[in-house]
Amino acid sequence: MYKYAVSVYDQLVADPDFRRSLIDSKMRRIEYSCAGDVPPDLAAARLEALIALRDEGLVEISSIHIPFMPFAEWAYASPVESIRRAAAKKVLDWLEPTRDCKCRLYTLHGSGEPVLESDRKATMAALRRTLDEIVPFFAGIGACVNVELLPRSCIGRSPEELEEAVAGYPEETVGICFDVNHLCGAPERVPEYITRLAPRLKSFHLSDYDGIDECHWYPGLGILDWPAVMAAVKAIPQEQLLIFESAGFLQAGKRRISSRFILENGVRNAFFCEHAAEIAQKRREFVLP
Repeated sequence: MYKYAVSVYDQLVADPDFRRSLIDSKMRRIEYSCAGDVPPDLAAARLEALIALRDEGLVEISSIHIPFMPFAEWAYASPVESIRRAAAKKVLDWLEPTRDCKCRLYTLHGSGEPVLESDRKATMAALRRTLDEIVPFFAGIGACVNVELLPRSCIGRSPEELEEAVAGYPEETVGICFDVNHLCGAPERVPEYITRLAPRLKSFHLSDYDGIDECHWYPGLGILDWPAVMAAVKAIPQEQLLIFESAGFLQAGKRRISSRFILENGVRNAFFCEHAAEIAQKRREFVLP
């Protein structure tokens, strides 16, 4: 059981072109991905615009990505307790207006970076203290916060760390978001780790990469074994939200990528994922002219 969505940056929702694009698109589910350096009045205006689109029936707010950058301002996993406490309050203050979205899934970026090896234990402990403080908000609105699989030195870069991060919290309130292009250096283990983490998985960020570090390419442009990835996803018993998190990372010179392009390529990416095994077979059989 799963549904597709596409990641949309918050600045797009107030653009009239976004509304027009939604009317013409099959893709209506989004993860609302929020920048952390937006003035409160502008953030409120964007949220109001998003809720208006929801009320029109044009968009389904399927997930909300909690801000995490600039890292220094959103250091809710800082081992320095005064910094962590201030950042956790910042998260709670930011979350409060999102009640009106009636969204049931949120994504949490477990830490900033770099995290030194000597600091990993303390950083993990700090993240869990922040979870202790913010989990009651999600429990109160019947939502689930999903700690994301992250790359490089971030907390949550391995199945073991994700399991540690969510251990002991209610499964209906704290889950995992598996970003399939964040497992640095081990792309062949993505299906295996999906199966391992399946009991706590609630959402995915889908994109492709070179296996070395995150790239956020469209599925099929990198080296992931998409038939195996999709087989592992389909074996998960509980419902999953599959979020394409790729369009914002594409470059178009100095031009902004259009809303229509983002939504339509979400549909194309879903088509690819649904037919990944068939496409892989045709690729193997293909004879280059």
